[in-house]
Amino acid sequence: MKTQTTKIIGLFLIFSLIVISSVSAVKPIEPDLTAAAQGQSIPTITVNWTFTGLPGTNAKVVNVGTSTAARFDFTIPRGVQGLQGVQRTPGAKGEPGIQGLQGIPGIPGLNNITPGTNGEKGDVGEKGEKGEQGIQGIQGLHGIPGVCNGGCPTANWKFGFTDLR
Repeated sequence: MKTQTTKIIGLFLIFSLIVISSVSAVKPIEPDLTAAAQGQSIPTITVNWTFTGLPGTNAKVVNVGTSTAARFDFTIPRGVQGLQGVQRTPGAKGEPGIQGLQGIPGIPGLNNITPGTNGEKGDVGEKGEKGEQGIQGIQGLHGIPGVCNGGCPTANWKFGFTDLR
């Protein structure tokens, strides 16, 4: 594993030096406007397509245009797959996120159908059978003694009703 890592780091450093040295050697091109001043066309360069090549193949550039209107197709090889990273322990559980937005209402189903109007009143049904006798109620309070007109019996009478006057 250490040898592989050393090779990858070495290749990366070599590649970095090549890129840095080639970038530092690039100088901006000053356009020659003499041809344009004389009514001639100025050459143009356009990137047409960029393709990904297979790992280990060479990069290439192909002009699919003309010498005065260049259109370049670039093919850059795919790099080799990197090594598997080290598995780490999961971090602490984060706080819950904010409440999401209200969703759009769904299409009403059969449960949301508006009820129709009531029908006409039906005929009176047949008289039902007599029901069972109910339970006996509680005994009422004793009434107020009455007034005798012309003589009261000597017996003390109590009646089981209440004067509602």
